[in-house]
Amino acid sequence: RRAFLSLRPSPRRTDNSIHGTFGGQKQWHPDHRADIAQWLQNSSEVPTVIKRLCDYTGKSTAEVQGITAYVQTQLVNEIDKYIGKPQFPQEELSELLANVGVLPMFGFPTRVRPLYGKQVSTRRDQDSAQISDRSLDIALQQYAPGAELTHEGSVHTAAGFVHYVFAGHNARAVDPLGPKIHVDRCSDCSVVTFPNDGDDGNAPLCLVCGAGMDRLVTYQPHGFRTTYDARDYDNPEDSGGSVGFPALAVHQQGLSPIVVGGVTASNLEQAQIVRINDNRGALYDLVEHADNSVVATNPDLYPRSTPAGWGSGPSLGSAAISDVRPTDVLVLDLDRLNLIGGAICTSPSSTPAGKSALWSFAEVFRRGCQVHLEIHPEELECGLQEAATGNFRTARVFLSDAHENGAGYAAELGSATNIKAVLDAICNQLGPNTFEIPSHRDCSTSCPDCLRSWDNRRLHGLFDWRLALDVAALARGDQLPTARWFSRAPQLIKTFLAAFSPHLNLATINVRGLPAIVRSDGSAAVLLGHPLWQHDPLGMHLNGDQADALAELKVAYPNAKVEVSDLFVLDRYPVRIFKQLAD
Repeated sequence: RRAFLSLRPSPRRTDNSIHGTFGGQKQWHPDHRADIAQWLQNSSEVPTVIKRLCDYTGKSTAEVQGITAYVQTQLVNEIDKYIGKPQFPQEELSELLANVGVLPMFGFPTRVRPLYGKQVSTRRDQDSAQISDRSLDIALQQYAPGAELTHEGSVHTAAGFVHYVFAGHNARAVDPLGPKIHVDRCSDCSVVTFPNDGDDGNAPLCLVCGAGMDRLVTYQPHGFRTTYDARDYDNPEDSGGSVGFPALAVHQQGLSPIVVGGVTASNLEQAQIVRINDNRGALYDLVEHADNSVVATNPDLYPRSTPAGWGSGPSLGSAAISDVRPTDVLVLDLDRLNLIGGAICTSPSSTPAGKSALWSFAEVFRRGCQVHLEIHPEELECGLQEAATGNFRTARVFLSDAHENGAGYAAELGSATNIKAVLDAICNQLGPNTFEIPSHRDCSTSCPDCLRSWDNRRLHGLFDWRLALDVAALARGDQLPTARWFSRAPQLIKTFLAAFSPHLNLATINVRGLPAIVRSDGSAAVLLGHPLWQHDPLGMHLNGDQADALAELKVAYPNAKVEVSDLFVLDRYPVRIFKQLAD
């Protein structure tokens, strides 16, 4: 602030200068950078201000000197990294630096997006025209073209995008989309990356699975609009496109990774979390209207009727809408587990429970943070990022601060002491005192008393509290606990036989401690293991217990087609095992 006040002339304050009066980001290089760099390097006010701000914080003299050196020599270079990036379209430099976390954010979040139900001509129109507002990550679905919202007894259909700037009492509609953001997304495993600057060619191959990547055009809208034609309430449709799970657009470990038990943990400063709504893969066909708004003209978005004249105007092509949020991220690579290959395989054919196990662990880790650090789970956002290890695919777990510009929780979690304490809290407190108590015994997969909540509703079908606790134990460095699953085996097999024995003559046997289901005529058998053990017909990734039991089963049934499966499949997808026995 003092550096910019020293400029002659200093930048003028605008309505968007709520985080500081630093001018526009377009003015940084031509007008301000050199003078600001010189002032920060030479002014005696810099160490004075930093010392005063650090009083009573417990910072050592060396730490204060480090902060001073950073401000004097590195701050302007940090600013340079975010200037002109399409994923950070904020025109005000102070707003940009607040959003990317280079400088603190002042006051309320600035990523809130309004939904307008009619055109705005004056400042006075704004309140009556604005139906509601939401943060961009939520608006991507709730305000996406085709979504319907109820407001004061009327149903409004979202249709596109609009953005207003105000001068005095007058309102003027301007470009509502902002700059194009190119995103490369894997067609197979959904890995997300940003192309290098100036790379307008074809998308590369996926760095994880080798499949082709699709290059999408996306926008971060400044505001949303409806069809401007509300109707009386009549049970609105549940629509609005499909927003993908949060994706981490960084694919290497952070500086100085630490090892805790079976986990390699990294802290990433201001990594980019990406959410994309691509209209379930169809994208949005965008047309610019004469009022400077942009609408999506896909007929299937408006099942009742597409508004008359909706397709008139210049076409802007097909695109997705997105939210790119920079924040601190804790990445957990579960790459040192006591499993064959050291990690959890996510291939559906080899380990059907793999994705469920990792999502369940990510969610239970959020709950463990509440036990140890008193951080409410909603303060943290979690996700998976596809990765490769050895001869199979796995995924990394990442956690980031849920709120604007972060609250420092992810960075605080990233110490060896806190990671170990969270894993201990899961294994020693959440497990025995919450998930495994008698009153919770009937929860076969997950429920609101263990893993389910409103904010993770799209993952409810994947969650399994037994898998969550088993992965937490592995992450802590323990051997895989198998009792939670093998104790259920008799009941799961009994239910299976009751359902399918009328169609096949089946029996169950025990092979070296592992259950198996066999056809009584000896023509087929399925060996059942723990859900985190791989089904590997070639034997490369079978553990010793599986290999020994499989060999003995083949000797006992020399003419049988012998398959490997697990108790998760028996519980969730019993028809698959029936088909293995029947084919």
